[in-house]
Formats: sequence, C-alpha cells, structure tokens
Amino acid sequence: MQLRGLKREPLHWDARGPEGPNSTRWKRRHSILAVLLATYLLCYMDRMAIATAIPFIAREFGLSPLGMGGVLSAFFMSYAVMQFPGGLLADKFGPRPVMAASVAGWSLFTLLTGVAGSITSLLWIRFLFGLSEGSFSPSASKTVALCFPPGSVGRANGLQLAAMQIGAAASPLFVSWVIAVRGWRAVFFSLFAPGVILTVLVLTIVKVVNSSEKVHVDSAEHPPTPTSVVLRTGPIR
Repeated sequence: MQLRGLKREPLHWDARGPEGPNSTRWKRRHSILAVLLATYLLCYMDRMAIATAIPFIAREFGLSPLGMGGVLSAFFMSYAVMQFPGGLLADKFGPRPVMAASVAGWSLFTLLTGVAGSITSLLWIRFLFGLSEGSFSPSASKTVALCFPPGSVGRANGLQLAAMQIGAAASPLFVSWVIAVRGWRAVFFSLFAPGVILTVLVLTIVKVVNSSEKVHVDSAEHPPTPTSVVLRTGPIR
C-alpha cells in the first residue's frame, strides 16, 4: 500500500541536526534519563536489601520461616496493588510529582525498616514501602514516553531495565559488607540519604514535558502534511 505524492519522514534522530548530542533538547532528555537510571538502581538496592538482611532480622525477632516469608511478601503485595493506581496518578498529576513522592516515601520507609521494634511494625513498614514504590515504575515509563521520540523509547527503557538488574546485583554485596561492619539496621539507615538526594534531583532535573509539549515536539520532528498535498494524492494502492 502506497500513498503517491507523500514524502516519508525519517523516524530517527539526525545526530547532526537539532536532535544531536550538542542540542539542548538532547541534553535535557538524557539528563532526565540519567536521573531515572540512578533512581532505578537505588530502587532495586532498597528493595533487595531485606532479602540479604532477613536472616539477621529473623534471629533478632525470633521469626519462623513463615514469618520471614510474610515480611518479604508484604512488600510485593502492596507493590502489585499500587501499579495501576500509580499509573492513574501519573496520568492525572504528571509523572514528576508522583515519582518524587514515590522516591521520598520509599526512602522514608527504608529508614523506618531500620528502627522497627517488632514483627508487627516491620510488616506494616514493608507494606507501606511497597505502596510508596509501586507508583514509580508507571511514572518513569510515562516520562520516557513523553520525553523520547518513538525511535529511542526502546533504548531508553532497555537502559532502565539494565539499571534495575545492576541495583539487584549490587545490593547483596553492599548489604553484606554493611552488616559485617555495622549490623543489619545500619543497612537501611545508609540507604536513606541517597533517596533524599534523588528526590531533589527528580524535582529539579526531571522537568518532564506534558502532553501538549509532546505534541509540539513530535510536530517539529514530523511536520504535518499540508492539506493541499493530501488532496492531490492519488488513490491508496
């Protein structure tokens, strides 16, 4: 099927043009992506920290294997519940405030994990931790979709997925070292400050485009076909 008289627009960035590495738009997008990658790395470090620390927590609280499983599952139950509402919030209020609230919330509950004094408080903290973190992924995905042209969304999301796995791989090494030096509670205390820093970076750097700006960006990259050209085109074959 072909439209005669219509010129196909390129679907990729021209590195030498306004979307090249020296352009303001390119730098802005990749600064945003860098913050998202760092936040995803911390996200998975915070999430996986308890998996390494749980034997030491169980010893202090006298947890059975069932109790250990409950502590680990509390996060994932609330995390799953929050995925869809998190997307709705990102659509309604924009991804930046939702992401900032998510990072600040999960960082707070990471800190509170280190001060938990009973299994009951620990279960509630991990449940609220999951609720806080659950809205981050939908908001980050929306950010990438708004800030990057279609030909680069896959690469940006691929980098985010890599950052997740790097965080998951780094967490056991970091947690084991901190536990050996300072104990399991110090693990969660030490992860709070990076969360505060990233919350500030999300608010200051991720000045995410809104839907109207996205339309403007797309229009600049792929200008609409004039009506006169459309009327002169032949039949679709």
